[in-house]
Amino acid sequence: CGPCKLLAAEVFPTAEFKKLSKNLVFCKIDVDQDKATSQAYNITAMPTQMVVNADGSVVTTKVGYGGVADFFNTFGKFAN
Repeated sequence: CGPCKLLAAEVFPTAEFKKLSKNLVFCKIDVDQDKATSQAYNITAMPTQMVVNADGSVVTTKVGYGGVADFFNTFGKFAN
């Protein structure tokens, strides 16, 4: 989708996003191909971004893409 492409183009290449990878493991799920995961996490809109613990519990969720600053306002705290 358009917002997913913006997220990939504007956020993923940044140094701040790369810094997050020190504390998080990233995975991208195609909800059309992996329906079980999208149903398990009740994903109904794209992009849906989540931080999930190793046990599968959701720490935080953000639906939609509101720009670079909005993304890091939500997920930047995990860079510590």
